[in-house]
Amino acid sequence: MVRMVCHTAPMSPRRTWLGDRIDVFVAEAQRLNLSCARGPVGEQIQARVTAVADTMGVTKATARRESGDDLIREMACSVAAVLAHEKPGSDPPR
Repeated sequence: MVRMVCHTAPMSPRRTWLGDRIDVFVAEAQRLNLSCARGPVGEQIQARVTAVADTMGVTKATARRESGDDLIREMACSVAAVLAHEKPGSDPPR
């Protein structure tokens, strides 16, 4: 009897559109000296896609196609601008 042994390399998780966009956002945030958690970033990107789909009267798939890397980078820059203005972590004036 011949015994066959197959070894397979561990599979890496399949890349998703959202995962890729989160990577873009996080990279841009890091470039701007910000750190952020992936979960909330993903939620904001999904909310943006939903808002675009609802506003334009298109499907979410179409809205995702319109939400490319440049738009995601702009989202990160907008967050950075808001945070710079608010200065989180600083003590409020007394």
